[in-house]
Amino acid sequence: GKGEEDLVYGEQVHGSNVALVDHTSCAVVPETDGLVTAAPGLVLGAFAADCLLVYLWDRQVPSIGLVHAGWRGTLGGIVYKAVEKMQHQLAARPEKIQALLAPSIGPCCYEVGPDLMEIAGKANWRDAAVFSPAGEGRTFLDLRATNKNILLAAGLRADNIKISSLCTRCNPHFFYSYRGSGGKLTGSQMGIFFLIAG
Repeated sequence: GKGEEDLVYGEQVHGSNVALVDHTSCAVVPETDGLVTAAPGLVLGAFAADCLLVYLWDRQVPSIGLVHAGWRGTLGGIVYKAVEKMQHQLAARPEKIQALLAPSIGPCCYEVGPDLMEIAGKANWRDAAVFSPAGEGRTFLDLRATNKNILLAAGLRADNIKISSLCTRCNPHFFYSYRGSGGKLTGSQMGIFFLIAG
């Protein structure tokens, strides 16, 4: 069985830092929202309550990544950085990497304000961002489509990107949702990912 000593997770500051970790790493990696490893048996963990968790896997190397992507990390290209780190430090090949985008707040519910729009307009990945206007000056951000665009730019193949259509806010009986709670503290979903040893 996996013990807690095998678990590594990022501090999750809504940034775009990605760390390469192994069995010598601290349990909590400071100021980090993405982790990659090729160490068998090391459990990568991440938490979300509307944000997107992205799982990356090259079965042939083998190597994995687990990324927490809120809007800031998304616009900072965190998934691109994770693919890049897997490629340059673990010899993974982007065209072989499979990605799973877990349930997150959907484009149906993720309304964003003018502050975010202004930041997005200056972000490196603004051209990848998918927004949909909804009348009365309201705008919704599609975290999944945006991250898919960035993964495609990183060299992944479209048929290797799988996306959950479940919205965390629309399904309160299944998921914690920060937006659904009206901005109050909630629990979080925890995602884990590991390579089997041996």
